[in-house]
Parts: sequence; C-alpha cells; structure tokens
Amino acid sequence: MSDDERLRLVALVAREPGLAMLRGLPLDLGPIRLCAIYTHRLLPRSEDPRRGERPEYPRYVELARELRVPLHTVDAPTDAERLAGLEPYRPFDILLSLSWRYRVPTHVLGWPRLAPINLHRGKLPDYAGAEPVRRALSAAEKSITLTAHVMTEEIDAGPILVERTHAVGGVGGPTRAGDVERIKHELWPLYPQVAIGAIERVTGPLRAQV
Repeated sequence: MSDDERLRLVALVAREPGLAMLRGLPLDLGPIRLCAIYTHRLLPRSEDPRRGERPEYPRYVELARELRVPLHTVDAPTDAERLAGLEPYRPFDILLSLSWRYRVPTHVLGWPRLAPINLHRGKLPDYAGAEPVRRALSAAEKSITLTAHVMTEEIDAGPILVERTHAVGGVGGPTRAGDVERIKHELWPLYPQVAIGAIERVTGPLRAQV
C-alpha cells in the first residue's frame, strides 16, 4: 500500500492510555499513516505545582523516534487554542484524541477529511466530563463503558461511533481509589480496539484497504 492510499491520522494523546492506543494501531506499513503526535510534556499544577516532566513523556519521545513521526508538545491553554504547527499536516483524514487535557478548537475540528474522534472512558452522555470511572463506581455501576464519538464543540458530545463495556469486578468502599486505578489500567488494552472500530465506522473495514 502506498502512502497516498493510507489513512492520514493526527493524534492528540497523553498519559499511558495514549501510548497503549498508539502501540496497538496498525501503523507499521499498515492502512494508517500517523502524520504527527501531539502530547503534554509537563505535569498539571494540580499534580505538581512546579510542573515537572511527565514520567511517561520519554516513552512518547522513544515511540515517535521509532515510528519516525514528528512529536509536538502542548502545555498551555494559549498553545492549545491555536494548536500551532498542526495545519501543515493538512489534508489529513482522522483526528484522534485520548486523554487530551484541552478543548480542541472549533476550527481544528473541521480539518480532518473524515472525522475528529475522541475516546472517553465513560458511558455517554451519562458520564461526560472529568473522572468518569470514579463517578461510575460511586453510582454502583457493574461495568465501565469505553466510548468513541465524533468530537463537536460541546465536550464529550457528538455522535457515538463505538461502545465497549468492561466489567469492574469486585470493589469496596475503603479501596475505592485503588479500584479506580486498577480499572483504568485494565482499560488500556481496549483503547486500540475501540479506536480501530471507530475509524472503521467512518472509513469502512481497514483490512479491505490493505
């Protein structure tokens, strides 16, 4: 498959979920061509007032080098409002977002030829917004729904493309924080599956394009 035939994808990703998703996509001479990775290098002030480097950032550097893909960092709202440097990658087909800290500018949502897609670790619209896993456990949910949807101006809104449920297992009051982190970790292998499913909803089966 030539580069001209491959789907052109730009990723807005962060934390361990972003790494897990990118490593699970068919990128190595597969049907998807990753044009650029955008991520966050610095910790938010809520986690570190001095804003030190995120522990997973060196692995983003390693992955970008391995894939021979440009890596960009965005760590301020003013930069996120512009997403400077993204326009030269146009035309691209898919904008794929996971664990991205900032609202994607409206004009950028219109850039992908096929769809801007976001992955959210909660059932929508029930658990839109922050901390969906914790909120679902507090509501005594028996499963977490990982949702892929088309991004719109409203956060965690837009047409749903794929839903994938994951049973939470046994949870308990005093260990609730530990349960939240355990479940987040258990979701990592599902991100590439849900991302591929969402992409196929807007492109057709990827295998048919190889």
